[in-house]
Amino acid sequence: RQRPFKPQAPSAESFAHCKATVEAGLAVLKRADPVFHKEVRNLVRMIVLAAPGSADPADRFNGASTFFLWGASLLNADLRRSSISIVDLLVHESSHVLLVGVSAAGALTENSGSERYDSPLREDKRPIDGIFHACFVSTRVHLAMNRLIGSGALSDEESKIAVERSQFNGDAARNAIVELDRHARLTELGERVLGTLRAY
Repeated sequence: RQRPFKPQAPSAESFAHCKATVEAGLAVLKRADPVFHKEVRNLVRMIVLAAPGSADPADRFNGASTFFLWGASLLNADLRRSSISIVDLLVHESSHVLLVGVSAAGALTENSGSERYDSPLREDKRPIDGIFHACFVSTRVHLAMNRLIGSGALSDEESKIAVERSQFNGDAARNAIVELDRHARLTELGERVLGTLRAY
């Protein structure tokens, strides 16, 4: 209630540019890693392009997914991205969708939703479940980037960006694990999921 989120339709120019970049990113992922491409496309069945609802910095966003509309992701069409950055974003959003599915039958933590902690991916403090999601998605983006790099199918420029995104997400995942170890009261499911991230 304190932070209404009201995106709007993007301009025709922004829509066309973002659509082309999404198609280019998916083509790179399919060429370099068809298995991960298939997984992303199965998790994200609908990609919706939008724009911030106002000039207020609080309305800015890169992408958004929600358990209220499972299988759909909202992308900010006003941002200009490389094809590798789009892969990063689509893996990120599809990973949110995956974790929502994994935890559909039960919580990952027992922390109160009013608690706030440092997030490796956000400037504002987040609930512990947000930190858990940040850990999960950044780990999977790190995995995806390393698979792309190892495929030998990227151009030199694409490889450079993939290395940068891999390093950023690897650091974010490790920082999130530290924060979860300090503050999370994990459920049995949360322990299992976080255990796979620690092992990775």
